[in-house]
Amino acid sequence: MIIHRRSMKRQFLIRQRDEYFQQHGGQLLSDMMKIDRNLEFTLYRQEDIEVATNNFDKNQIIGEGGQGTVYKGFIENIPVAIKRCKGMDESRRMEFGQELLILCRVNHDHVVKLLGCCLLFEVPILVYEFVPNKTLHDLLHGQDRRYYISLATRLRIAAESSQALGHLHSLARPILHGDVKSANILLGDNLIAKVADFGCSIIARMDEEALVAKGTVGYLDPEYLQSCKLTDKSDVYSFGVVLVELLTGKKPRCLVSMFQDAMKEGTVDELIDEEIINEDDLEVIYQVAELTSRCLTMPGDKRPAMSQVAQELRQFTELVRQRPDAVGDLIALREVDRSFTGTTDSTGYTRS
Repeated sequence: MIIHRRSMKRQFLIRQRDEYFQQHGGQLLSDMMKIDRNLEFTLYRQEDIEVATNNFDKNQIIGEGGQGTVYKGFIENIPVAIKRCKGMDESRRMEFGQELLILCRVNHDHVVKLLGCCLLFEVPILVYEFVPNKTLHDLLHGQDRRYYISLATRLRIAAESSQALGHLHSLARPILHGDVKSANILLGDNLIAKVADFGCSIIARMDEEALVAKGTVGYLDPEYLQSCKLTDKSDVYSFGVVLVELLTGKKPRCLVSMFQDAMKEGTVDELIDEEIINEDDLEVIYQVAELTSRCLTMPGDKRPAMSQVAQELRQFTELVRQRPDAVGDLIALREVDRSFTGTTDSTGYTRS
């Protein structure tokens, strides 16, 4: 009887895994992978994920948000970020595998690489490259902030992030992020920006606007809240909120209305982070503020495209870099925070 029960339990677990695999479009994904032999994408085993996350141990959680929980783990001695998705859209389950193939083909220096997935759990598990440093949110709002962040560094991170989003929007099947925020901009070696958490995002259909039920309060496009329809201009609005964070050093709660009012009244310099405001950079700061205001404008169709935002930010970054006494991409630490950078050499950090 014991052997029989064990056998029945094993068969049930196998059937359950097969059901999950089919529900998430795994068979279609597997068939398409056989056709495209050059595809760098891995279908991980259930055991791989359980071992890497220590059965989803809370102590291995490195991030949590509306779209899922992220764990740090090792697969074949390689550090990876393992995301357990939340809130799968039932109507799109069968398309999920096909969409993963599109996502894994995204190859951009400033987008976190999707390495593979596991579709043998109740919800999809996505495996990404691991980005070693913390997030832009941590850099700006960390509890133990002991460092000065130069204007050049802020503009560079903004430019790199907007390039990534512009790339996603420009694909043959545009990818709408849907949850752009400073916590989803990771910082790699040398504080290189990498946009993350787009694996459960919406791949826009060319013939209709996309519906989505995700996002973060403070970053959400007001038009989305009214229509529940996500567009590329929704991402532009959310990125505009990130730009306000970079300019002011403040968290986004109620920040947009304060910023827009200050722009109308000509008092925006009172909101700018005192660490970056100086005579030499004032003109560039005002230009960035004007661009930020356009990103936040209503109605949404008056906002610039993300590619335009990226182009202007690149120009502003170059203007600051060309200034003779510019700090450039350096961050002058008041006290070296090794828990953030790990080194003071390769990241371009200098003691103040």
